[in-house]
Amino acid sequence: MANRTESWRNRKTLILSRTDMMGLLTPAEYVACVEQAYRMHGEGRFVMEPKGHIVLDKYPGEWEAMPSYIEEPEAAACKWVSIREQNRERFDLPTVFSILIYTHPETGFPLAICDGSFHTVMRTGAAAAVSAKWLARPDSTTLAIVGAGHMAEGTLATCNETFAWRGVRVWSRSRATLDHFVASQQPKYRDFKIHASLDLEEVVRGADVVVTVTPARGPIVMNEWISEGTHIAAVGADKGGDQELDPRIL
Repeated sequence: MANRTESWRNRKTLILSRTDMMGLLTPAEYVACVEQAYRMHGEGRFVMEPKGHIVLDKYPGEWEAMPSYIEEPEAAACKWVSIREQNRERFDLPTVFSILIYTHPETGFPLAICDGSFHTVMRTGAAAAVSAKWLARPDSTTLAIVGAGHMAEGTLATCNETFAWRGVRVWSRSRATLDHFVASQQPKYRDFKIHASLDLEEVVRGADVVVTVTPARGPIVMNEWISEGTHIAAVGADKGGDQELDPRIL
């Protein structure tokens, strides 16, 4: 039998690129993984410190650090995220970059260092999908996505696993962003047509499920647009100063 100490000394850290990560899990598997993580959270079988933030006035956006541990399946990881709000228009780069570091819980050995950008898109979308699965009306047919960047792509892919949507509406301030979203996403979905609009009220009003994925710092979704029983997953506002919803909604 090989010496256990030697086996760890000879072990190599796995490096996974964005392309590698894109082929690992299906949208349904992302939903299942996030649901299991929420289950561990609900049972108190986790350790997770509050998300750390670094914000600099000179670069609109932030850095985020997110360490966590769950008991089943036992895992420990930390995600480092860079968000730069002007990347698209100034540098033709994604708004979000991230790296995921996965470690062996007992030894602390770095099992893998992964590109986390695609993972972030899908995990964020899956968080909204899981909330809709358990909290939205079971007869929900219309999905509204506020924001049309990469996060909206993950939201649509994962929410499509929870309901048979008849209509999907998407909003952005930018017509170019909307056109890109529809051109890249509509071919993936045959059961519904994506309606893209610059009119946020038109997108939100009457929707059964509303998911917000924007960096807004003031209310953009108004109370009077929300029907009774509408499920809202506001996942864009994740730090002090961020706000997407009219306070009257809450």
